[in-house]
Amino acid sequence: MIPTHLNRSRLTRVVVVTWLALLSIALVVLTVSLTRLEAQRRQDAPDTQIAELQTRALELEAFRASVEAAPAVVTESEFQSMRDHWQQQWDTLDQRQQDLASATDLPALKSRLDALVQQINTAKPVATKPPSRAAKPRAVSSAPTFQLLGIELRGGERFLAIQPNDTTGLAAIRLLRVGDAEGRWQLVALEPGSAQFRIGRQTQRLPLPQE
Repeated sequence: MIPTHLNRSRLTRVVVVTWLALLSIALVVLTVSLTRLEAQRRQDAPDTQIAELQTRALELEAFRASVEAAPAVVTESEFQSMRDHWQQQWDTLDQRQQDLASATDLPALKSRLDALVQQINTAKPVATKPPSRAAKPRAVSSAPTFQLLGIELRGGERFLAIQPNDTTGLAAIRLLRVGDAEGRWQLVALEPGSAQFRIGRQTQRLPLPQE
């Protein structure tokens, strides 16, 4: 009875080792296939399906590790239970892979994606540049910064005597000939009873004080 039991245990151990080797090879092949399929369907395959396949693969890997860590001598019923469990996992994973490969239509999904992108681009409002506002000309102050004192004649040439505002005394008096300027006010002409100035693009006449 003892030799028969030992022979059966050895046979079971050989079967387990052989089955694990086949399982490892199948798992490697399936992992490579899933990797390639994921690379081809990355843009079109649903993320949930790919994640589920990856989860299944991890479960198989954990199952294989647990079998390797189990005692070498197992009963036939335990071995049959483990084999049935693995076979069920394998069939489910293989079916999911086939469904994913057959259900994913790359050209159709790409066309739908292109259509959605086109709709988004069409519906996107075009940013329009607001019209630039024309620069308003700066208002020219109509009030001069000086006072007109009168016209003086020196060497046969006429001068306009002015005195800047907020100043007093003879030292502050200036004599302007035609063409001279006081600040932005340029004297352009001396007329009877008035003096004509140019301020930027405008002209203005200021009355001379009555003598």
